[in-house]
Amino acid sequence: MDRHDYGGGALEQRHYDIAHSLQVVLEETVLELALWLHEVANLDALCLAGGVALNCVMNARLRDRGPFKETWVQPAAGDAGTALGAALWIDAQERGSSTRSFCMDHAFFGPAFTDEAIEQFLRWSKLPYRRVTDLTKEVAEMLVQD
Repeated sequence: MDRHDYGGGALEQRHYDIAHSLQVVLEETVLELALWLHEVANLDALCLAGGVALNCVMNARLRDRGPFKETWVQPAAGDAGTALGAALWIDAQERGSSTRSFCMDHAFFGPAFTDEAIEQFLRWSKLPYRRVTDLTKEVAEMLVQD
């Protein structure tokens, strides 16, 4: 029996069995929902958001056995991702058009911080850090040193 200590006691085979069963039920449920949604919506593309959307095993099964030609997982896959999808849907409803004027071609939205602000936060947090002048060179040297 494979045992690992996760801080709350030893993991036993039954824990692995439960986790496996939950994963299988999740995959089957999502596949059924996708089949229903495809039939109702009659669309070829699916966008997923929410924390469970990051389950790559489930996504592979949906890709391989699901009815959609395209599947996209919104990168802010927590509750914020679901809210973003709802906001975009409401926007389309308010404009009276399903034509999108916005295309998310990167996942780098959000606040930006100056090097000075980051350094100030690191000092305040008492976290060790060092300023790198030539990141590419330092990474290359690390790779050479294995």
